[in-house]
Amino acid sequence: MKSIVIHELEAFYLRHPELKGIPVSLNQIKDAEEILHTKFDRDYTFFLTHFGGSYAGYAIHGFLNAPNIGNETVIELTQQARNLSQLQNLFPELDECIVFSDDGAGNPIAIDSGGGIWIFDFDTTKKNKIADSLGKLIEENIPNW
Repeated sequence: MKSIVIHELEAFYLRHPELKGIPVSLNQIKDAEEILHTKFDRDYTFFLTHFGGSYAGYAIHGFLNAPNIGNETVIELTQQARNLSQLQNLFPELDECIVFSDDGAGNPIAIDSGGGIWIFDFDTTKKNKIADSLGKLIEENIPNW
């Protein structure tokens, strides 16, 4: 993640502390990786260890989220999306992704093994890449409040 994006996030959370979650340890991330059988992306790991589950243009769920983005953990979101994927026989690639958000209509937003950010639309059965990395997604969407 670019240092300018990190500084913008830090300034944003100083102005809006209610949108910042509680940072987590690398051990918590490692435990989640074992549960989900998927390695967390570098940008996502950095985000969680510095900001926790926080709002950054999108609700970025982790473990200890800011109160207004919901209590769902990344483990719960990922497992729910994978279960739905299996039930509907869609998007088998979700088994290799980490789901950290949704699009407001319940469609998962996930990080793939290469760091790309995707929306998986279960209504249209299409997936759409929305950013090359979490850092890029945040850079393009961080509010200017």
